[in-house]
Amino acid sequence: MAGAVEAGLRAGRGPPPWTGVRPLRRPARSRRRESGGGAAPPTALSTDAWYTLIYVSPAEHRRLAARRRRVWVGALMRRGVSRSVALTLLQRREAWVLRREAAGTTPAIPDQLRVLGRWAGVAPRFDGVAAELDRALLRTRVEVAPGAAEALRALADASVPLALVSNVLHESGDAARVVLDRLGLLPRFRAVFLSCEHPWAKPSPRPFRQVCRFLGVPPARVAHLGDLEYDLRGARTAGLEAWWYVGLRDLNGYLRGQVDPASVPPERIVRSWTDVARRFR
Repeated sequence: MAGAVEAGLRAGRGPPPWTGVRPLRRPARSRRRESGGGAAPPTALSTDAWYTLIYVSPAEHRRLAARRRRVWVGALMRRGVSRSVALTLLQRREAWVLRREAAGTTPAIPDQLRVLGRWAGVAPRFDGVAAELDRALLRTRVEVAPGAAEALRALADASVPLALVSNVLHESGDAARVVLDRLGLLPRFRAVFLSCEHPWAKPSPRPFRQVCRFLGVPPARVAHLGDLEYDLRGARTAGLEAWWYVGLRDLNGYLRGQVDPASVPPERIVRSWTDVARRFR
């Protein structure tokens, strides 16, 4: 069904009101039983998306950032805003979005456009901007983390419930699904939580609690794999076992310094997806 979504995005119609893969699918009970006494090992896995499951090269990331910037600046300039003012407003928008994310929510693109229009003193309508931002992502070469596809296949074959929890700040949830579907990853997940479609985002514990309910697995039996402090903090607060993924740290300078290595027990540090699959055997 993501193919239909992709066709609509490419045609410039923007995301449809309903997507073939709902933000969360119907609950599915884990086939494994709770073991009594002591801390039981996880029986389900939740994972972050960017720089945990999927990534872009540094050069591709720069190209994507430039495409996004052209979309935003062009939209403002078409409304009579000078380029210098547009660039200043974009810096202000980015800071605002990051503050909102830190507070546990990520404003969707329409909300960002309304705020930007208010700051610029123009009508909040920016026709086609959301679709252009989606197309900017769809033109980007996104790759799967080494070993991730094989690990997800092995876990799914072993009936390990899988969920994805991702903050989405720059495009629609439909575009994010298209990327995952192109890479053959989307069908692996029983639950998909994309923050732009919900009132909450990491580091709030609510996304994690919600996917646990839909998986039908208690939080204490779910491990979450992520690369940022928001992943670890949100998962821990929700009662999940938090695993810090460091396999792609060198590809994104933003990741360095985001997590204090001393704050993560060595057994909770994951260096490869092969290690992830091994932990569920």
